[in-house]
Amino acid sequence: ITDTDENLSETVRFLSSINKLKGIELLPYHRLGTDTYRHLGREYGLKGLVPPTRQRVSERRKYLTQLMKKYGMGG
Repeated sequence: ITDTDENLSETVRFLSSINKLKGIELLPYHRLGTDTYRHLGREYGLKGLVPPTRQRVSERRKYLTQLMKKYGMGG
């Protein structure tokens, strides 16, 4: 949902203005909460969404690292 180049770039650009920020962690979407919604009798709004592949997460992590360097983050 939010792993597009544009979204990641704007997020890193915004976060680079926070002086005390030590880093950014990439947390991939997962389906662990779907049973909780079912037990509560609620509709899970993201049920059609598929978790990213390991390759996609790796690609996004590399891109995020490049952005952090571009904006002077991460050491």
